[in-house]
Amino acid sequence: MKIILVGHAYPPYPGGLSHVLYNISKELVKLGHEVITVTLKLHNHLKNEETVNGVKIIRIPGYAPSNAYFIPSQK
Repeated sequence: MKIILVGHAYPPYPGGLSHVLYNISKELVKLGHEVITVTLKLHNHLKNEETVNGVKIIRIPGYAPSNAYFIPSQK
């Protein structure tokens, strides 16, 4: 089954949702599912698209003023 998970943060970004998405993704891959995680790219040094431990990670530009809320960017 193909599964897409969407969240504002994913490792290496710290936070609760980041860890939840990581753990769910990892376990779904272990069960044999194809997992894609779509998240915000909050640091320029991260790749826009990569596969880590069987999880395809797609990062889109985003903005997090004071880490209070997260929004997509038009950039």
